[in-house]
Amino acid sequence: MIDPVVAEFVIAILLPGSLMFMMLGLGAGLTPHHLVAPLRRPWPYIVGLFGQMLMLPAAAFGVAIMARLEPTLAIGLVIIAAAPGGIASNVVTVLVRGDMALSVLLTLTSSLLGVITMPLLVGLALDLFGGKQQSIDLPLIDTIRQLMTILVAPLAVGLVLRLRKPTVALQLATLADKSAAPFLVFVLIILTAGSIDFLRHHIAAVGLLVVGYLGLMLVLSFALVRLAGLDGPAQRTVTIEVMLQNSSLALLVALDLLGSEEFAIVPGCYALIMLLFVALLVPIMRKRAMVD
Repeated sequence: MIDPVVAEFVIAILLPGSLMFMMLGLGAGLTPHHLVAPLRRPWPYIVGLFGQMLMLPAAAFGVAIMARLEPTLAIGLVIIAAAPGGIASNVVTVLVRGDMALSVLLTLTSSLLGVITMPLLVGLALDLFGGKQQSIDLPLIDTIRQLMTILVAPLAVGLVLRLRKPTVALQLATLADKSAAPFLVFVLIILTAGSIDFLRHHIAAVGLLVVGYLGLMLVLSFALVRLAGLDGPAQRTVTIEVMLQNSSLALLVALDLLGSEEFAIVPGCYALIMLLFVALLVPIMRKRAMVD
């Protein structure tokens, strides 16, 4: 088992602190172009927001109910589905030659809306699937306040910094982009070490669940952009934004706000398997981008 002092440091200080830094970097990297350009042709933005905020959570609840998942897995799945997009999606959008302005605006909007929607969705999951976990509560107002502190406040500081110190802001944005993946890998190592007993008994079920859910989301997101008639860059961007959730925030909600390592297993496995999905999808999408 992991040293309790180390685990407490990761959960109470490192995880929220790093999330705040990433949101500071997101705000510092924003320009008027990121906010205005997608709104001149708003349909891809509307489609992407629908996929992130409605389709993803609905699919998670549907899978949990139809598969009759045990409470730990069902709640963990909803936590990752309810998490907004993260800055990792912006990096991947660049790699697949997508619409960067659209990606940034979707990440910004989902992060702001997630302050309200995530506590509501996770609270609903606790009510529906709680079982033995019914004693675990997620106070709505306190949770919104904490998410505002972690997501919105540093984002606003980053925006002000961009306006007043653009050179420093650009350096911060670059550093946040580069540090996101290494930080997440480190947290996953700590989480895995601390939950080895649970993983030993559930790794097959969790891995299969996450792969199946990601496969479902790939199909649904591809169908969504096709039905919506999106063009090449917007199509790739919305697909990435719908599939890539903020794993760090999901881990924070599970470990810190809910105080449950078991609820963090699905988000943790999602983060690991998503890296493999991205490694497979990026070359395919880049090749398609050359045709567009």
